[in-house]
Amino acid sequence: AELPFTPAAAPSPTKTFAPLPPLSPEEQQVFQAIGDQPAHIDDITMHAQLPSGAVSAALMMLEMKNLVRQLAGKMFQRR
Repeated sequence: AELPFTPAAAPSPTKTFAPLPPLSPEEQQVFQAIGDQPAHIDDITMHAQLPSGAVSAALMMLEMKNLVRQLAGKMFQRR
């Protein structure tokens, strides 16, 4: 007798995210200011409400922690 075909369960559509590494308060503000879409450094600075130097330093640290990447034109995106 032939067994009926039963499809495997579909993978869950919800993404599971690894916990974030420890972030400084400035890094948290900058990371949250980026959001889900690529953002320009000026917009990140405005949303984070931090001095531009602090935003630049936080972005560099977030890049080193592999949480964001820089795109062309001073745009940044979450990884």
